[in-house]
Amino acid sequence: MKPVNALLAPRELTSSIPAHVRASHPMHNSSLRNGFSLLDSNNDRPAAQLPHTIAPERAETRLIQFELMRATEMAALNCLQWLGKGEKESADEAACDAIRGMFDAMDMRGEVVIGEGVKDKAPGLFAGERVGAWRDRAPRVDIAIDPLDGTTNVSKGLPNAISCIAAAVRHDEATPALQYVPAFYMKKLAYPPAVRRAWIKDDTLPLDINAPLKEVIALTAKILGKNVRDVVVMALDRPRNEAIIEEVRRTGASLRMIADGDISAALGPAMPKSGVDLYAGVGGAPEGILAAVGLRCMGGGMQAQMWPRDEAELASLAECGWGDHVERVYRSRDLVSGDDIFFIATGICDSPLLRGAQVQGSTVTTQSVVMRLQSGTVRYIETEHDLTQRPLRLRSRRPNSQNNADPAAASMTDDSPRVGGWRELKESEEVAKLPGILLIGPPGCGKGTIGKALGSLPGFIHCSSGDVIRAAMSEKGARGERWAPVVNGGLISDDDMWELFDHYIDAEVRPKLSAPLPTLLVVDGVPRCPSQVPELRKRIQVRGVFYLAIENREVLLQRLLRRSHSESREDDASRQIMLTRMRLFEEQTLPLLDEYPNHMLHVIDAEQAPTAVLSNVLERLSRSDLRARSSQRSATHV
Repeated sequence: MKPVNALLAPRELTSSIPAHVRASHPMHNSSLRNGFSLLDSNNDRPAAQLPHTIAPERAETRLIQFELMRATEMAALNCLQWLGKGEKESADEAACDAIRGMFDAMDMRGEVVIGEGVKDKAPGLFAGERVGAWRDRAPRVDIAIDPLDGTTNVSKGLPNAISCIAAAVRHDEATPALQYVPAFYMKKLAYPPAVRRAWIKDDTLPLDINAPLKEVIALTAKILGKNVRDVVVMALDRPRNEAIIEEVRRTGASLRMIADGDISAALGPAMPKSGVDLYAGVGGAPEGILAAVGLRCMGGGMQAQMWPRDEAELASLAECGWGDHVERVYRSRDLVSGDDIFFIATGICDSPLLRGAQVQGSTVTTQSVVMRLQSGTVRYIETEHDLTQRPLRLRSRRPNSQNNADPAAASMTDDSPRVGGWRELKESEEVAKLPGILLIGPPGCGKGTIGKALGSLPGFIHCSSGDVIRAAMSEKGARGERWAPVVNGGLISDDDMWELFDHYIDAEVRPKLSAPLPTLLVVDGVPRCPSQVPELRKRIQVRGVFYLAIENREVLLQRLLRRSHSESREDDASRQIMLTRMRLFEEQTLPLLDEYPNHMLHVIDAEQAPTAVLSNVLERLSRSDLRARSSQRSATHV
């Protein structure tokens, strides 16, 4: 591959950019070539993607892991109030409430495939439940979840409790990525990566869930280079595991028993510092699926087999068509198909996997683990939560919930003075201001694509005026009819625009501000003209303006036409409407660049591929240091 410098072919723009921008911006200075296209400078062939470039279609799925981490963090924080109180159902309910509240804000089409509530007779997230916003084109995600693994331990104030989520991106809509198992319990055998690799090389080795456990222990000792007495076997302390416990003792191996929380215990053999070599015994079936995801991410292995409690359950399995599967031995890949999978957990009480939450005044420090199979990474992330800054985002606090409404939401529906339907803000209302950047450009320049790609990254939230208006147009009844003229190229008044904008900020943006990363709002489509800049200043602390420039109008028209076909957008189907919007942009929107100082303006060549445009924007953001740095500390293991 050619050096990076050979891939940067400068492309000058001659579009109608304000003169002071053209004169001052490095793009128009031959000594600094910041505008580039990803072309081989010798033959104009598309070159390989730069290593740091994040393709927009991949950004959504790869960042799901961090959104899910926020959910487990909130679950851990919300159930701490029940630590040692003897009410395990209340603790479980608190964890579920927090996770549902975070799921409501996630841009995914999620479905709970493996839930927990049915087995524990607790208020859980149930199989078949849809979670996430379910917007068109959002990633399709199968979810296995245990909002609180170790409910009894939390209720008694004992160690070993976590909140965990396993997720698999479903690339085939018709094929689930996580295997649902209708049994209450499964017999499990989990082992370390070295043992799994040895079995892959020689499948005649006695590594079998139904083999005598002493043979499995002896095999593990040989592979790990240990004496049998030094092999540590962990098991759940239950009457149903008495035979396994006694067999471990007879072999002379070291036994560790746990009272509850067998997900973290099953992951122990794959963790070098856990001090656990094998996990064996009968535990919850949902927990088995979650553990299988984590073991696959870390390279460990697991075998599992349904364990009916009695004849009645065995008959029930037969009636629902699972009778032939009772004797089947499932391996981790049978339970979790595909490679686009994640395992996320946050510690509540100290466990072999994670340190528990630590409270000091109003600050709570949590430790989480984020595993991703595709990248082979295991990240341990420590986050400090200042609980005085923002309340937890709970499902029960939603304004339309039957429970108490969110005080922050309630404050936006009081009797404050209003102008034209939107709340009149004053410059002194600093609480209303959010840090953000603006994406400016003609229709078809790709503002929405770049905004959405940025919005999928940690620390960014995308706010598009087009999405806000189209959402209002799609509403039924008189409110939806109110915006019908926009379909035919009509405009809405400033008062109406701010009404919709404020509603979107309150409903979609502020609930997401509890993220562990500093948040930067990415706004496109607002302001529309210089007269709207003062009102925007009352709401957004603008830190940068990115002008996505395209000089060729036919390029814009072709892009809009393709978008009208692919997204069924009637507002892009008419050439006349498209030309009208371009004219209005040049007359009304382009002059607003004069409202911002030169150091805030960044001109981006938007005729490039979206990945190259996104790379340019991220480069400018990094160089300009517009975002605060995260205080999280993470360790990555490949």
